[in-house]
Amino acid sequence: MGRHPRSESENLERLEHILEGATRSFADSGYRGTTMAKVADTLSLSPGTLYLYFSGKEALFHSVIAYCLLNEWESYLDGISGSAFGNTETIALLSRQFRRLVAESPVGWPVRDTTEDPASELEDVLRALYQILFHHQDVIRIVERSRNSWPELAESVEHTLVQGLRRGLADYLSIRIRAGQLEAVADTGAASTIMLDCMSQLAGSKDAQNPRHQATLFTILVRGMTGVRNEAGGS
Repeated sequence: MGRHPRSESENLERLEHILEGATRSFADSGYRGTTMAKVADTLSLSPGTLYLYFSGKEALFHSVIAYCLLNEWESYLDGISGSAFGNTETIALLSRQFRRLVAESPVGWPVRDTTEDPASELEDVLRALYQILFHHQDVIRIVERSRNSWPELAESVEHTLVQGLRRGLADYLSIRIRAGQLEAVADTGAASTIMLDCMSQLAGSKDAQNPRHQATLFTILVRGMTGVRNEAGGS
């Protein structure tokens, strides 16, 4: 008897399985160090199976980036197997999504002149930025691993996500400092860079979801800018 054709849900499940494995491969080895054969071997599939879903490594890489960035990645990738994707399309996808993330984050919102509780507000802002960094560690790691072979990709992330968050946080700090609600610093740009670097380090570590590590980090950052310990920071 012949095999029954896969249902749509079974195909989607297999596609997600492939994308999860490919994400790990690109995160470990970068774009140049990953091949279709390597991904297939990691997943115990034949290379031919991958080509049923993707036209080549470029399409697979683009799909992995979409999988990491988009909530509705299934509809975005519908029919992608017959399409070819290159540098321009992948960079455009990254830039578009990271600009949206920055615009929708607290540092992209209008800031009121004053707040009743600057310490709690600052912690809320930092926690929201931390979640962005944490939930996008896969794509950040993939881009970093691909830096040598695809520098334009890393530059795109730097210009959109990193600089966007840095500028937005620096502007927020400046507004609160001018209102006398945060401690004055010589350079708000440097302050925002240090804060984001600290959060990035934890977000990319094995302790990223450890509540005590998070509480310690936010207590240090909030106390440094307000001179007080926020109750939410813990002891």
